[in-house]
Amino acid sequence: MAKRAPGLTLLQKGIPSSLYSLFGLVFFRSQFCSFAVNRCHTVSVKETIDLEDLVKTRCKSGNLGLDEALDHFDSVIQMKPIPSIWAINHLFGAVSKMNQCSTVVSMYKQMLACVGLHPEVGTLSVVINCLCRMNRVDLGFSVLETILKHGLQPDAYTLSALLHGVCKYRSLSEAMELLRKLEEKGLAYSEITYATIINGLCRAGKTCMALEILEQMYEDGRFKLVPQCYNPIIDRLYKERRIDEALTLFRDMIVASIQLHQNGFSCILNL
Repeated sequence: MAKRAPGLTLLQKGIPSSLYSLFGLVFFRSQFCSFAVNRCHTVSVKETIDLEDLVKTRCKSGNLGLDEALDHFDSVIQMKPIPSIWAINHLFGAVSKMNQCSTVVSMYKQMLACVGLHPEVGTLSVVINCLCRMNRVDLGFSVLETILKHGLQPDAYTLSALLHGVCKYRSLSEAMELLRKLEEKGLAYSEITYATIINGLCRAGKTCMALEILEQMYEDGRFKLVPQCYNPIIDRLYKERRIDEALTLFRDMIVASIQLHQNGFSCILNL
């Protein structure tokens, strides 16, 4: 019997108990770590709100540096009353965009030890994305289980990050199996989830399967066909010299008012 890929079992008959924690830190941990106890300080509600606004503004500025982000993070986890989780989400997102994935994971571990800061789906989605980019898809599945264990609903971003990690670092067959399980369980996924699978199929040279997925999306009718679904297929068809099929797909995009990305447009110009 073939060995089941780690991680997919959580989408079977219930959730295994071996993954209830990550890095030995249980979700919603109720005790302070010594760091938080020793450095926590009380401020007014207005100061807390002001810090949240500052963090949001700086994270959206586009010029936030890592040191500044970590300083803001320290301020957030030391403050009482504790700022909302959205301040943490903004910081996690900003640091992730700096390609500092291991730093995000370290921040997450530190956050779990602080009373009053409870991760929500947005927080955990960024952590999953970072773990997958670090080739730790196994831990990404552990965080997904944390989401399901506590009755939270993973969003399409969460599942797309996992699918991308599985496609890149594991096997395409496991990614297809995961997509099937997501469909069976009725978990949220979107056109970007499908685009992730299509891109993985095209990178593996399985263009016909990618076309089947695109057709499935079209027939389903629930998902908007986006450029990320078409571009990898057109690029692959061009490389395989299947010119007529590439042009047909391009015409379909024009009819549907779907914009072609630069790499796909370059392929069309060369046809």
